[in-house]
Amino acid sequence: MKRLIFTFLIAMPVLPAAAQTAVTSTVNMIRTGWNDDQFALVTVAPIENPAHCSTPDGYISQKQLPGYSTYYSAALTAFTLNATVVITVHNTECGPAGRPKLIGVNLIRNAAIDLNTTVTEIDGRTKSILDLAQALKQSADQANGGITNLFRFTARDASGRSLINLVDSIREKVGAP
Repeated sequence: MKRLIFTFLIAMPVLPAAAQTAVTSTVNMIRTGWNDDQFALVTVAPIENPAHCSTPDGYISQKQLPGYSTYYSAALTAFTLNATVVITVHNTECGPAGRPKLIGVNLIRNAAIDLNTTVTEIDGRTKSILDLAQALKQSADQANGGITNLFRFTARDASGRSLINLVDSIREKVGAP
C-alpha cells in the first residue's frame, strides 16, 4: 500500500504537464465574438486537436475562463509583432463551440527584431515622409504663385493660351504627366 501511495505522489506533478500540448508558430488570425467575450487564435502551423474537439479551426478562450485577459493581450501583441508564440492547448477539454481550449500563450522574441535597428528605420522613414511633405509644400507654394499669376494673365489674354501655358508649367514642376 505504501508503494501505491508513493507512486501516486510521484505521478501527481506529471499529471498537469500531460494535460497540455504545446504548438510553436506565428498567429495569422485572431477571431473574436460569436456574440460573446471570446477569441480564437489561428496559427500558421496546422491546428493541434489533442482533445478531438468537433471544430478544430483555432484555439479558443472565453472571458469566464482563467487567464483570458492575459492570453488576449499576448495574442494581440504576437499578431502585431508577427512574433513566434508557443500556444498551450488542453489535451482533454474543448473550449466553447467545440474548439481546442487555449490554456496559455507564450511570446518568443524573434532574433530578427532588433529594437535599435527598428527605431533607426522608423526615423529614416519619418525623415523621408517629412522631406516629401516639404517638397509637396514647395510645389504647392509655386503652384499657388502660378495661380495668382494666372488671374493676371487671364485678365490680359482672353484667348486662354496663358492658362494652358501656366498649367503646363505647373505640371512640369510637379512632375505630373
